[in-house]
Amino acid sequence: TISIGAFLAKLLGALYRIPLTNIIGTEAIGLYQMVFPLYCILLTISSTGIPNSLAKIISEKGNAKGVLITALKVFVPLGVTGTLVMLALGYPLAFLQGNIRAGLGYLTLAPSVFLTSIISCFRGYFQGKLNMTPTSISQVIEQLVKLLVGLAFGFAFKNSPTLSAGLCALAVTISELVTVGYLYYLFRKKYS
Repeated sequence: TISIGAFLAKLLGALYRIPLTNIIGTEAIGLYQMVFPLYCILLTISSTGIPNSLAKIISEKGNAKGVLITALKVFVPLGVTGTLVMLALGYPLAFLQGNIRAGLGYLTLAPSVFLTSIISCFRGYFQGKLNMTPTSISQVIEQLVKLLVGLAFGFAFKNSPTLSAGLCALAVTISELVTVGYLYYLFRKKYS
């Protein structure tokens, strides 16, 4: 199930970039892409490896809820720190990159660092309980929301490269928020 979800998520991600570039244009897509190097670094620090590590601990030792709570206590503060770093460095980095207009993208993408930490913890929790479906479905939801919201923002603000780039970055944050909502709902419904 995870490989099917990952494949569909990657396919949706690839389908997103082609029309987005055509809608918002190369200048806006350039602004949009400027914010992702810092974002990827912060994601690496705040959430990489969490699902696999949690899944292993839960499957070996049990106490899934306790492990999840501990993981959230550790990784949510890391995610919040990453979000604050991105908020603080957004405009200075945009200035250093030579285009201050990319600053809006840093601000709108920043909350997704925190949200991704939560997503990673919940995915690890479900995988540790040998339920791969929530991870697969959440990956598809994440990409689908990003595609729909991002294209809607891009189309609505295509005449403003700054706004379209910043709001397309916001679409990533919205997709992460919807994914957190889905995983939390599932957790409360089935496992709490």
